[in-house]
Amino acid sequence: MIDLRQLRQFVAVAEELHFRRAAERLHMAQPPLSTAIRRLEEEIGAPLLVRSSRQVALTAAGTVFLDEARRVLATLDTGISRTRLAASGRVGTLDLTFLSNCAILPAALRGFRAACPEVDIRLHEASTADQIDRLVDGTADVGLLRPPGTPAPELTYERVLRQPLRMALPVDHPLAARQTIELEAMAGADFVATPRDKGVGFHDGVLDLCRLAGFTPRIVQRARQMHTVKALVASGIGVAFVPENPLEQAPAGVVQKPFTIAGGTDGIFVDLLMAWNPHRDSPTRDRFLEVVRGIAW
Repeated sequence: MIDLRQLRQFVAVAEELHFRRAAERLHMAQPPLSTAIRRLEEEIGAPLLVRSSRQVALTAAGTVFLDEARRVLATLDTGISRTRLAASGRVGTLDLTFLSNCAILPAALRGFRAACPEVDIRLHEASTADQIDRLVDGTADVGLLRPPGTPAPELTYERVLRQPLRMALPVDHPLAARQTIELEAMAGADFVATPRDKGVGFHDGVLDLCRLAGFTPRIVQRARQMHTVKALVASGIGVAFVPENPLEQAPAGVVQKPFTIAGGTDGIFVDLLMAWNPHRDSPTRDRFLEVVRGIAW
């Protein structure tokens, strides 16, 4: 059997065309090198070198074998290099799930792409509930989501962003001109909301705020994505609770106002979490976690 050491020895002799210089290059004695090349020729069944007292030359078979040996060694070196990069999270794939209008996503993708340009990023927009399912069954590496109603115990959660909640109103709403809205004043309003089964934590959180203000919201329309919720508000269907995204302006036809409950603002925010399964090995995911931690606010 021909091993990699023999290939490296042959390449050294073929490139130097001198056994002593090749032996020095390989940091070995000349006699064992000569013996190794003879054994290689016996294994192949053809002479690779023409030896004389004055020079060493490649045979036709040796010229072909030199090309093949270089190709094998180059492939091996590339494989080792990429394996090391994969172990460090710099190559491979990253399956990332995220909410619509995810405030931290653009910065996270820019930072990760700069740090790991060879990683193939697969993006999946999904609700919090759907992200939890994907993280648990292993079809996603990391998710950017809201606090779930009942966290899956096998996942790890880390807060990366705390966003103030705002009240989204049509521009022609009677309260749209106010700087701050008292939530109690919205008791009789029609509301647009996301489905509870797709985001229990967010849904129940805003219901709790309404209860603190003394009413239960009348939900007249539901939409899965926050940008659809805002579009329905712009159409005059109702008002809605929306997380503030400093990277986005309110869409045309919508104003987003801060609000108070009994004159206070305590607890009027929503968290964005990063979630992953720590029992699954993913160096690319670990790299992504590092990037997001560096830009979280």
